[in-house]
Amino acid sequence: TFMEKELASSKRHEDDKILTKTMINNYAKNNLLPPPVKKKYSKEHLLVMIFIYYFKNFLSIKDIETMLTPITDKYFDTDKDFDITSIYKEVCELEKSRIPEFKKEIIGQKILDVTTRGKFIKVLLDKDVLLIHLRMEGKFFFRKKNDPIVKHEHVEFILDDDISFRYHDVRKFGKMYLIDKDKVNDVKPLSELGYEFDDSDLTKEYLYEKLHNKKLPIKTVLLDQSIITGIGNIYDDEILFRSKISPYRKSCDISVDECNEI
Repeated sequence: TFMEKELASSKRHEDDKILTKTMINNYAKNNLLPPPVKKKYSKEHLLVMIFIYYFKNFLSIKDIETMLTPITDKYFDTDKDFDITSIYKEVCELEKSRIPEFKKEIIGQKILDVTTRGKFIKVLLDKDVLLIHLRMEGKFFFRKKNDPIVKHEHVEFILDDDISFRYHDVRKFGKMYLIDKDKVNDVKPLSELGYEFDDSDLTKEYLYEKLHNKKLPIKTVLLDQSIITGIGNIYDDEILFRSKISPYRKSCDISVDECNEI
């Protein structure tokens, strides 16, 4: 693939290959990109879709075409369809298609409780759970119902007493899911999360079992939400600093005692 060819001389070549494959698999499994309909998407096609998915809010389609066309022309098979404009439209239509169903299901439900699971905010409703992931820039504001919508306010919930509860996200990386509350812990994304930091089952033995067969740097593996959920980049650095463990150490070299420190 183009990624393998480009990174052939990199010291982190093997790590990057694993991360690339993991990224593709996670996007496909979690329905963050359109599922194949009449055709089976290639990994190259999925890579282009992932790129557009993240950068469509910052770059025009012309900018994306300028950046991606030389790469696709050079590395992708000529018999594959890589019409960047079509893929761009495909991703954008996916976003729009989810909105009507989301609105229909959430209107009229009461907010009963608000808690968290890992990095997700769980808003417990009458029959569903609204899962929210703020990603890098997401935040909420309370406004009055008739206050004008300002820049970067992308979602508005009208609550009782004409209160407007608005989601503000400069980079548009945030995510919302509406899931049946009886199933929310058994389906993605929550079903793939690991233990919370204060879970009694999070032991040094558990962590060692998760680490000892991985060659990736310990810093990278600690960010894997399927092992311990809720650890972000800053906490990751602080944990390793206080544990006196280099972030560049291979996970398989971490001892049981060091797992205890972590």
